[in-house]
Amino acid sequence: MESNFATFKPIELTPNPDKEDIVKYYLDNDITPENPAISNFLQFEEAKSESIPEPPDETKESINFIGLNIPTIPKKSSNTTKIPINEFGKYVVNYFVSKGLSKEQAAGIAGNLQAESNFNPSVYGDNKTSYGLAQWHNNRFNNLIQFAKNNGADYSDPKIQLDFIWEELQTYENKALKELLKTSTAKDAAKSFATHFERMKLYSPIREYYANSLI
Repeated sequence: MESNFATFKPIELTPNPDKEDIVKYYLDNDITPENPAISNFLQFEEAKSESIPEPPDETKESINFIGLNIPTIPKKSSNTTKIPINEFGKYVVNYFVSKGLSKEQAAGIAGNLQAESNFNPSVYGDNKTSYGLAQWHNNRFNNLIQFAKNNGADYSDPKIQLDFIWEELQTYENKALKELLKTSTAKDAAKSFATHFERMKLYSPIREYYANSLI
């Protein structure tokens, strides 16, 4: 059988390219997400990656993040929205399409969430200063907690987190929504959301791959 890499030039990267370097190479060579070469590579990388650590015990009255005293609310695991991980991307896309976004714009958001948290609504990052699907940081994490509390919900609930993203886009992150609405492709939507909502210091094209895979 002919190799999927038969017509490609060698990858001109660092001696030990990481996952994002290789994905960028695939994207630059117009390899679609459906191509088994990139699909199989990503599946292998995910299978060998370390498991996401469990969040700390939240039965305490508060969690301290670098001087921030952030109140917690009791877990309501029996009321938490259950979404199978293999359907999570589709669920996110459908959620934002129901809000009036195009499928491409919604996929751009979903691609970012997959890159940020691998669709784990309970994961902590940045030395435990960020949390959730969008990896809200410091005060924005505090706002998520308050939003969930105001709605009588658990802040680890993926549905309440998507509601909070939409709330942010309607209010103090409205610029991010306006910029997102200017896009017409999943690639541009992913880059726009990363720039204006996630406000990344270094953009990663893997977000485009994830977004395109959900179209």
